[in-house]
Amino acid sequence: MSFHRSSVSAALLLAGAGLLTACAGVSGVTGGPRTLPGGGADATGLTGTWRGGFHCAEGYGDARLTLELTGNRRGRLEGELGFEVIDPEAPLPPGRLRVAGAYGAEGDLRLGGTEWISRPGGLAMPGLEGRVGADGDHLSGQVPACGPGSAFYLERLAPE
Repeated sequence: MSFHRSSVSAALLLAGAGLLTACAGVSGVTGGPRTLPGGGADATGLTGTWRGGFHCAEGYGDARLTLELTGNRRGRLEGELGFEVIDPEAPLPPGRLRVAGAYGAEGDLRLGGTEWISRPGGLAMPGLEGRVGADGDHLSGQVPACGPGSAFYLERLAPE
């Protein structure tokens, strides 16, 4: 799948304008997340590869984003997050890090960086905070390390 700056920007505009609104009252993957003891939700339904983009308001512009997740039945998620800045005016080498976090009973998703695999420059370790779409195949939200106005949008790839 090839990404261009305009398609990433368009996807982020859709995420900000429509999908975030659509997700606001949704509980998560198809049928809603199943609440388990301890407050988490069954995160096994989020396992897989996700691709999309993000916009960083703190000077790096638009980037491609890949997230590979594994989940467990207690709401715990682990994986790898890769990114590649596609803004020619803000060149930055690609980066990759390990992430871990949780999928909540209300459909919220929080992932934080745990370890760099490939760190570009002195970049801070990004994380993701967002929600799972009603169909279970879309994630959208913000990238807190990129400041206010940052946004990400991911779509699950079909299994091969």
